[in-house]
Amino acid sequence: MSARFSPVLTACPFCQWVGLLALLLAATGAYGQPSHLIVEGDIYTLGVVAVPGENYEWRFYTDHMLLHEADSNHLLFLGGNTGSVIPIQWLKTGLYYFTVAAIDPGGCMNLKVGLILVSPGTGVPALQIVVDRNPVCPGDRVTFRATTRSADNRLVYQWLKNDVSVGENDPFYTDTTLRHNDVIRCFLVSPSVQSKWDTAVSNKITMMVVSPSAAFRIEDNQRGVKGACRMINLSLGADDFFWDFGNGQFSAEESPAVTFTEDGTYPIRLVAVNKLYCRDTFYLSYTILFTGLYIPNAFAPDIKGVPGSLFQPAGINLKEYSIEIYNNWGDLLWESAALDELGQPAEAWDGTYHGAPLPQGTYMWKVHAVFRDNTLWTGSDIGKGRSKTIGTVTLIR
Repeated sequence: MSARFSPVLTACPFCQWVGLLALLLAATGAYGQPSHLIVEGDIYTLGVVAVPGENYEWRFYTDHMLLHEADSNHLLFLGGNTGSVIPIQWLKTGLYYFTVAAIDPGGCMNLKVGLILVSPGTGVPALQIVVDRNPVCPGDRVTFRATTRSADNRLVYQWLKNDVSVGENDPFYTDTTLRHNDVIRCFLVSPSVQSKWDTAVSNKITMMVVSPSAAFRIEDNQRGVKGACRMINLSLGADDFFWDFGNGQFSAEESPAVTFTEDGTYPIRLVAVNKLYCRDTFYLSYTILFTGLYIPNAFAPDIKGVPGSLFQPAGINLKEYSIEIYNNWGDLLWESAALDELGQPAEAWDGTYHGAPLPQGTYMWKVHAVFRDNTLWTGSDIGKGRSKTIGTVTLIR
Protein backbone atom coordinates (compact mmCIF):
# COMPACT_ATOMS: atom_id res chain seq x y z
CA MET A 1 0.00 0.00 0.00
CA SER A 2 1.18 3.51 -0.78
CA ALA A 3 -0.33 6.15 1.54
CA ARG A 4 0.54 9.69 2.53
CA PHE A 5 -1.27 12.00 4.92
CA SER A 6 -1.53 15.75 5.41
CA PRO A 7 -1.26 17.29 8.87
CA VAL A 8 -4.34 17.07 11.02
CA LEU A 9 -6.76 19.94 10.36
CA THR A 10 -9.04 21.27 13.08
CA ALA A 11 -12.31 22.72 11.83
CA CYS A 12 -13.06 24.63 15.06
CA PRO A 13 -9.96 25.95 16.85
CA PHE A 14 -11.90 26.68 20.05
CA CYS A 15 -12.77 23.00 20.52
CA GLN A 16 -10.97 21.35 23.44
CA TRP A 17 -10.31 18.15 21.51
CA VAL A 18 -7.21 16.20 22.25
CA GLY A 19 -8.07 12.66 21.07
CA LEU A 20 -7.83 13.34 17.35
CA LEU A 21 -4.55 15.20 17.31
CA ALA A 22 -2.80 11.94 16.35
CA LEU A 23 -5.13 9.87 14.19
CA LEU A 24 -3.58 6.62 13.04
CA LEU A 25 -4.38 4.86 9.76
CA ALA A 26 -4.08 1.11 9.23
CA ALA A 27 -4.73 -1.09 6.21
CA THR A 28 -5.30 -4.83 6.20
CA GLY A 29 -6.19 -7.30 3.48
CA ALA A 30 -9.44 -9.12 2.92
CA TYR A 31 -8.32 -12.01 5.15
CA GLY A 32 -6.68 -9.95 7.88
CA GLN A 33 -3.09 -10.05 6.63
CA PRO A 34 -1.13 -6.75 6.82
CA SER A 35 0.18 -5.48 3.48
CA HIS A 36 1.96 -2.55 1.92
CA LEU A 37 0.61 -3.13 -1.57
CA ILE A 38 -2.93 -2.78 -2.92
CA VAL A 39 -3.59 -4.48 -6.24
CA GLU A 40 -6.52 -3.90 -8.55
CA GLY A 41 -9.36 -6.20 -7.46
CA ASP A 42 -8.16 -6.49 -3.88
CA ILE A 43 -10.39 -6.07 -0.85
CA TYR A 44 -8.59 -4.03 1.80
CA THR A 45 -9.71 -2.44 5.03
CA LEU A 46 -8.82 1.07 6.20
CA GLY A 47 -9.19 2.14 9.79
CA VAL A 48 -8.40 4.67 12.48
CA VAL A 49 -7.86 4.26 16.18
CA ALA A 50 -11.37 4.91 17.47
CA VAL A 51 -12.16 7.23 20.37
CA PRO A 52 -15.41 6.52 22.28
CA GLY A 53 -18.24 8.83 21.23
CA GLU A 54 -16.64 9.94 17.95
CA ASN A 55 -18.11 9.36 14.49
CA TYR A 56 -16.05 8.89 11.34
CA GLU A 57 -16.86 9.57 7.69
CA TRP A 58 -14.69 8.61 4.70
CA ARG A 59 -14.62 10.12 1.21
CA PHE A 60 -12.43 9.22 -1.80
CA TYR A 61 -11.50 11.39 -4.77
CA THR A 62 -9.69 10.90 -8.09
CA ASP A 63 -7.95 14.30 -8.07
CA HIS A 64 -5.79 16.16 -5.61
CA MET A 65 -8.16 19.14 -5.56
CA LEU A 66 -10.83 16.82 -4.05
CA LEU A 67 -13.33 17.90 -6.71
CA HIS A 68 -14.17 14.56 -8.36
CA GLU A 69 -15.41 11.90 -5.94
CA ALA A 70 -14.65 8.28 -6.82
CA ASP A 71 -17.69 6.25 -7.85
CA SER A 72 -18.64 2.56 -8.08
CA ASN A 73 -16.45 2.14 -11.15
CA HIS A 74 -13.43 2.92 -9.00
CA LEU A 75 -14.18 1.29 -5.65
CA LEU A 76 -16.93 -0.34 -3.61
CA PHE A 77 -17.68 0.31 0.06
CA LEU A 78 -18.51 -3.14 1.35
CA GLY A 79 -19.98 -1.85 4.60
CA GLY A 80 -20.69 1.82 3.93
CA ASN A 81 -18.37 4.82 4.20
CA THR A 82 -18.85 5.56 7.91
CA GLY A 83 -17.16 4.03 10.90
CA SER A 84 -13.68 3.66 12.30
CA VAL A 85 -13.05 0.63 10.05
CA ILE A 86 -14.26 0.30 6.45
CA PRO A 87 -13.63 -2.58 4.00
CA ILE A 88 -13.21 -1.47 0.38
CA GLN A 89 -12.83 -3.37 -2.86
CA TRP A 90 -10.50 -1.47 -5.18
CA LEU A 91 -11.76 -1.95 -8.75
CA LYS A 92 -9.56 0.34 -10.83
CA THR A 93 -5.89 1.20 -11.00
CA GLY A 94 -5.00 4.73 -9.99
CA LEU A 95 -4.16 7.26 -7.32
CA TYR A 96 -6.96 7.98 -4.86
CA TYR A 97 -7.15 10.86 -2.42
CA PHE A 98 -9.22 10.41 0.70
CA THR A 99 -10.46 12.31 3.69
CA VAL A 100 -11.55 10.90 7.02
CA ALA A 101 -13.49 13.26 9.25
CA ALA A 102 -13.87 12.63 12.95
CA ILE A 103 -16.68 14.43 14.77
CA ASP A 104 -17.03 14.40 18.54
CA PRO A 105 -20.33 14.63 20.51
CA GLY A 106 -19.90 18.41 20.77
CA GLY A 107 -19.73 18.84 17.00
CA CYS A 108 -16.01 19.49 16.77
CA MET A 109 -14.33 17.95 13.73
CA ASN A 110 -10.83 16.87 12.85
CA LEU A 111 -9.93 15.98 9.29
CA LYS A 112 -7.13 13.84 7.92
CA VAL A 113 -6.21 13.75 4.25
CA GLY A 114 -4.23 11.00 2.53
CA LEU A 115 -3.80 9.04 -0.66
CA ILE A 116 -3.89 5.43 -1.78
CA LEU A 117 -2.10 3.99 -4.81
CA VAL A 118 -3.78 0.98 -6.45
CA SER A 119 -1.44 -0.96 -8.72
CA PRO A 120 -2.45 -3.01 -11.77
CA GLY A 121 -2.89 -6.75 -11.25
CA THR A 122 -0.59 -9.38 -12.70
CA GLY A 123 -3.35 -11.43 -14.35
CA VAL A 124 -2.62 -14.30 -11.95
CA PRO A 125 -4.19 -13.77 -8.48
CA ALA A 126 -2.28 -14.66 -5.35
CA LEU A 127 -3.60 -17.91 -3.82
CA GLN A 128 -3.19 -19.26 -0.33
CA ILE A 129 -4.80 -22.23 1.41
CA VAL A 130 -5.32 -22.77 5.13
CA VAL A 131 -6.65 -25.72 7.13
CA ASP A 132 -8.91 -25.57 10.16
CA ARG A 133 -6.56 -27.79 12.22
CA ASN A 134 -3.39 -29.81 11.90
CA PRO A 135 -2.49 -32.39 13.28
CA VAL A 136 -5.72 -34.38 13.25
CA CYS A 137 -7.05 -37.82 14.14
CA PRO A 138 -7.88 -40.50 11.55
CA GLY A 139 -11.40 -39.99 10.24
CA ASP A 140 -11.66 -36.38 11.39
CA ARG A 141 -13.60 -34.00 9.18
CA VAL A 142 -11.02 -31.45 8.02
CA THR A 143 -11.81 -28.35 5.96
CA PHE A 144 -9.37 -26.46 3.74
CA ARG A 145 -10.06 -22.92 2.54
CA ALA A 146 -8.54 -21.13 -0.43
CA THR A 147 -8.16 -17.34 -0.23
CA THR A 148 -7.33 -15.03 -3.12
CA ARG A 149 -7.14 -11.30 -3.71
CA SER A 150 -8.73 -11.60 -7.15
CA ALA A 151 -12.04 -9.85 -7.77
CA ASP A 152 -12.85 -12.07 -10.75
CA ASN A 153 -16.07 -14.03 -10.28
CA ARG A 154 -15.08 -16.61 -12.90
CA LEU A 155 -12.43 -18.30 -10.79
CA VAL A 156 -12.06 -22.07 -11.11
CA TYR A 157 -10.57 -23.91 -8.11
CA GLN A 158 -8.88 -27.27 -8.53
CA TRP A 159 -7.99 -29.16 -5.32
CA LEU A 160 -5.31 -31.84 -5.30
CA LYS A 161 -4.43 -34.48 -2.71
CA ASN A 162 -1.03 -36.02 -3.36
CA ASP A 163 -1.28 -34.50 -6.88
CA VAL A 164 -4.57 -36.30 -7.60
CA SER A 165 -7.66 -34.20 -8.31
CA VAL A 166 -10.18 -34.39 -5.46
CA GLY A 167 -12.41 -31.32 -5.82
CA GLU A 168 -13.25 -28.55 -8.24
CA ASN A 169 -14.83 -25.09 -8.44
CA ASP A 170 -15.18 -24.42 -4.74
CA PRO A 171 -12.92 -22.39 -2.43
CA PHE A 172 -13.58 -24.96 0.30
CA TYR A 173 -12.50 -28.60 0.33
CA THR A 174 -13.48 -31.10 3.05
CA ASP A 175 -11.86 -34.49 3.62
CA THR A 176 -12.54 -37.29 6.12
CA THR A 177 -10.05 -39.83 4.71
CA LEU A 178 -6.74 -38.08 5.32
CA ARG A 179 -3.63 -40.10 6.05
CA HIS A 180 -0.34 -39.10 7.58
CA ASN A 181 1.83 -36.98 5.23
CA ASP A 182 -0.97 -36.40 2.70
CA VAL A 183 -0.20 -33.19 0.77
CA ILE A 184 -3.03 -30.80 -0.12
CA ARG A 185 -2.76 -27.90 -2.53
CA CYS A 186 -4.98 -25.92 -4.87
CA PHE A 187 -4.76 -24.49 -8.39
CA LEU A 188 -6.70 -21.39 -9.34
CA VAL A 189 -7.50 -20.59 -12.96
CA SER A 190 -8.61 -17.08 -13.89
CA PRO A 191 -8.87 -15.04 -17.12
CA SER A 192 -6.16 -12.41 -17.23
CA VAL A 193 -6.50 -8.93 -18.63
CA GLN A 194 -5.19 -10.29 -21.93
CA SER A 195 -8.20 -12.67 -22.07
CA LYS A 196 -6.07 -15.75 -21.72
CA TRP A 197 -6.21 -18.29 -18.88
CA ASP A 198 -3.45 -18.21 -16.30
CA THR A 199 -2.93 -20.50 -13.31
CA ALA A 200 -2.09 -19.63 -9.73
CA VAL A 201 -0.66 -22.32 -7.47
CA SER A 202 -1.20 -22.30 -3.74
CA ASN A 203 1.11 -23.24 -0.93
CA LYS A 204 1.22 -26.90 0.10
CA ILE A 205 -0.13 -28.24 3.39
CA THR A 206 1.32 -31.52 4.66
CA MET A 207 -1.10 -33.17 7.04
CA MET A 208 -0.14 -34.85 10.27
CA VAL A 209 -2.58 -37.65 11.02
CA VAL A 210 -1.67 -39.15 14.36
CA SER A 211 -3.22 -42.14 16.05
CA PRO A 212 -2.21 -44.38 18.91
CA SER A 213 -1.93 -48.10 18.28
CA ALA A 214 -3.68 -50.16 20.94
CA ALA A 215 -2.52 -53.71 21.70
CA PHE A 216 -2.07 -56.03 24.65
CA ARG A 217 -1.57 -59.66 25.65
CA ILE A 218 -2.88 -61.65 28.60
CA GLU A 219 -0.79 -63.49 31.16
CA ASP A 220 -3.09 -65.73 33.17
CA ASN A 221 -2.74 -68.02 36.19
CA GLN A 222 -0.78 -65.35 38.05
CA ARG A 223 0.80 -66.71 41.25
CA GLY A 224 -0.67 -70.07 40.31
CA VAL A 225 -4.23 -68.82 40.78
CA LYS A 226 -6.64 -69.84 38.06
CA GLY A 227 -8.44 -66.79 36.63
CA ALA A 228 -5.87 -64.30 37.96
CA CYS A 229 -4.66 -62.34 34.92
CA ARG A 230 -2.26 -59.51 34.16
CA MET A 231 -2.84 -57.34 31.07
CA ILE A 232 0.48 -56.59 29.35
CA ASN A 233 -0.01 -53.29 27.50
CA LEU A 234 1.73 -53.19 24.12
CA SER A 235 0.18 -49.91 22.90
CA LEU A 236 2.22 -47.26 21.05
CA GLY A 237 1.75 -43.49 20.97
CA ALA A 238 -0.85 -43.42 23.73
CA ASP A 239 -1.05 -41.36 26.91
CA ASP A 240 -4.21 -42.68 28.57
CA PHE A 241 -5.94 -46.04 28.70
CA PHE A 242 -9.40 -47.39 29.43
CA TRP A 243 -10.00 -51.08 30.07
CA ASP A 244 -13.28 -52.97 30.05
CA PHE A 245 -12.79 -56.58 31.16
CA GLY A 246 -16.27 -57.76 30.18
CA ASN A 247 -17.09 -58.86 33.72
CA GLY A 248 -18.32 -55.54 35.08
CA GLN A 249 -14.83 -54.42 36.10
CA PHE A 250 -12.92 -51.46 34.58
CA SER A 251 -9.49 -49.88 34.94
CA ALA A 252 -7.50 -46.84 33.79
CA GLU A 253 -4.11 -48.34 34.69
CA GLU A 254 -1.53 -48.98 32.01
CA SER A 255 -1.16 -52.74 32.67
CA PRO A 256 -3.81 -53.72 35.21
CA ALA A 257 -4.50 -57.02 36.95
CA VAL A 258 -7.92 -58.65 37.10
CA THR A 259 -9.29 -61.90 38.49
CA PHE A 260 -12.08 -63.84 36.80
CA THR A 261 -14.09 -65.97 39.18
CA GLU A 262 -16.72 -67.52 36.94
CA ASP A 263 -16.70 -69.68 33.84
CA GLY A 264 -17.18 -67.81 30.59
CA THR A 265 -15.71 -66.03 27.60
CA TYR A 266 -14.92 -62.39 28.37
CA PRO A 267 -14.43 -59.75 25.64
CA ILE A 268 -11.62 -57.57 26.98
CA ARG A 269 -11.46 -54.11 25.38
CA LEU A 270 -8.60 -51.59 25.53
CA VAL A 271 -9.08 -48.00 24.34
CA ALA A 272 -5.78 -46.12 23.94
CA VAL A 273 -5.95 -42.30 23.72
CA ASN A 274 -3.28 -39.72 22.86
CA LYS A 275 -3.04 -36.04 23.80
CA LEU A 276 -5.18 -35.01 20.81
CA TYR A 277 -7.90 -37.39 22.04
CA CYS A 278 -7.30 -39.62 19.04
CA ARG A 279 -8.14 -43.18 20.01
CA ASP A 280 -7.62 -46.75 18.93
CA THR A 281 -9.40 -49.84 20.24
CA PHE A 282 -8.13 -53.39 20.59
CA TYR A 283 -10.04 -56.51 21.67
CA LEU A 284 -9.05 -59.92 22.95
CA SER A 285 -11.34 -62.67 24.24
CA TYR A 286 -10.42 -64.55 27.38
CA THR A 287 -12.09 -67.90 28.03
CA ILE A 288 -11.89 -69.56 31.40
CA LEU A 289 -13.32 -72.87 32.59
CA PHE A 290 -12.86 -73.83 36.19
CA THR A 291 -12.18 -77.58 36.42
CA GLY A 292 -11.34 -79.97 39.19
CA LEU A 293 -12.01 -83.38 40.71
CA TYR A 294 -11.53 -84.34 44.35
CA ILE A 295 -11.66 -87.94 45.65
CA PRO A 296 -12.19 -88.25 49.44
CA ASN A 297 -9.83 -90.55 51.38
CA ALA A 298 -12.28 -91.62 54.15
CA PHE A 299 -15.97 -91.79 55.04
CA ALA A 300 -18.13 -93.05 57.91
CA PRO A 301 -21.51 -94.35 56.66
CA ASP A 302 -22.83 -95.12 60.16
CA ILE A 303 -22.89 -91.39 61.00
CA LYS A 304 -25.99 -90.40 59.08
CA GLY A 305 -26.76 -86.97 57.64
CA VAL A 306 -23.40 -85.30 58.07
CA PRO A 307 -20.67 -84.48 55.57
CA GLY A 308 -18.37 -87.44 55.19
CA SER A 309 -21.01 -90.07 55.79
CA LEU A 310 -20.91 -91.02 52.11
CA PHE A 311 -18.10 -91.55 49.66
CA GLN A 312 -18.92 -88.54 47.41
CA PRO A 313 -16.34 -87.42 44.79
CA ALA A 314 -16.56 -83.66 44.11
CA GLY A 315 -15.85 -82.10 40.74
CA ILE A 316 -16.91 -79.45 38.22
CA ASN A 317 -17.15 -79.16 34.44
CA LEU A 318 -16.59 -82.87 33.79
CA LYS A 319 -17.51 -84.17 30.35
CA GLU A 320 -16.55 -87.82 30.91
CA TYR A 321 -16.32 -89.55 34.26
CA SER A 322 -16.18 -93.07 35.65
CA ILE A 323 -15.19 -94.38 39.09
CA GLU A 324 -14.81 -97.96 40.35
CA ILE A 325 -14.32 -99.27 43.92
CA TYR A 326 -12.52 -102.60 44.56
CA ASN A 327 -11.72 -104.72 47.62
CA ASN A 328 -8.30 -106.18 48.33
CA TRP A 329 -9.08 -109.24 46.18
CA GLY A 330 -9.95 -107.13 43.12
CA ASP A 331 -13.70 -107.56 43.31
CA LEU A 332 -15.69 -104.63 41.87
CA LEU A 333 -17.92 -103.34 44.68
CA TRP A 334 -19.37 -100.10 43.23
CA GLU A 335 -19.13 -97.97 40.13
CA SER A 336 -20.68 -94.80 38.71
CA ALA A 337 -20.51 -92.61 35.61
CA ALA A 338 -23.36 -90.20 36.43
CA LEU A 339 -22.86 -86.42 36.01
CA ASP A 340 -25.31 -83.58 36.59
CA GLU A 341 -25.81 -80.54 34.31
CA LEU A 342 -22.83 -78.76 35.90
CA GLY A 343 -20.52 -81.65 35.18
CA GLN A 344 -20.41 -82.77 38.84
CA PRO A 345 -20.43 -86.41 40.03
CA ALA A 346 -24.09 -87.19 40.75
CA GLU A 347 -23.85 -90.40 42.80
CA ALA A 348 -22.24 -91.49 46.09
CA TRP A 349 -21.27 -94.87 47.62
CA ASP A 350 -22.73 -95.78 51.01
CA GLY A 351 -20.20 -98.55 51.83
CA THR A 352 -22.46 -101.48 50.93
CA TYR A 353 -22.29 -104.31 48.44
CA HIS A 354 -25.61 -105.66 47.14
CA GLY A 355 -27.22 -103.81 50.05
CA ALA A 356 -25.07 -105.39 52.76
CA PRO A 357 -22.72 -103.18 54.81
CA LEU A 358 -19.06 -103.82 54.18
CA PRO A 359 -16.61 -104.05 57.08
CA GLN A 360 -14.31 -101.28 58.12
CA GLY A 361 -11.17 -101.27 56.06
CA THR A 362 -9.30 -99.84 53.12
CA TYR A 363 -10.69 -100.03 49.60
CA MET A 364 -9.18 -99.03 46.27
CA TRP A 365 -10.71 -96.60 43.77
CA LYS A 366 -9.92 -96.04 40.10
CA VAL A 367 -11.06 -92.98 38.14
CA HIS A 368 -11.09 -91.86 34.51
CA ALA A 369 -12.20 -88.27 33.84
CA VAL A 370 -12.16 -85.70 31.00
CA PHE A 371 -13.19 -82.08 31.50
CA ARG A 372 -15.31 -79.96 29.18
CA ASP A 373 -12.25 -78.24 27.79
CA ASN A 374 -11.07 -81.73 26.70
CA THR A 375 -8.24 -81.84 29.21
CA LEU A 376 -7.65 -85.18 30.90
CA TRP A 377 -7.78 -85.43 34.68
CA THR A 378 -4.30 -86.55 35.69
CA GLY A 379 -5.19 -87.75 39.18
CA SER A 380 -5.07 -86.76 42.83
CA ASP A 381 -1.99 -85.08 44.22
CA ILE A 382 0.05 -87.61 46.18
CA GLY A 383 2.81 -85.17 47.04
CA LYS A 384 6.09 -84.00 45.51
CA GLY A 385 4.28 -82.86 42.38
CA ARG A 386 3.02 -86.33 41.52
CA SER A 387 -0.53 -87.51 40.98
CA LYS A 388 -2.36 -90.77 40.31
CA THR A 389 -5.73 -91.80 38.93
CA ILE A 390 -5.94 -94.62 41.48
CA GLY A 391 -5.98 -94.45 45.25
CA THR A 392 -7.48 -95.77 48.47
CA VAL A 393 -10.35 -94.78 50.70
CA THR A 394 -10.90 -95.84 54.32
CA LEU A 395 -14.32 -97.01 55.38
CA ILE A 396 -14.83 -96.23 59.07
CA ARG A 397 -17.34 -98.15 61.24
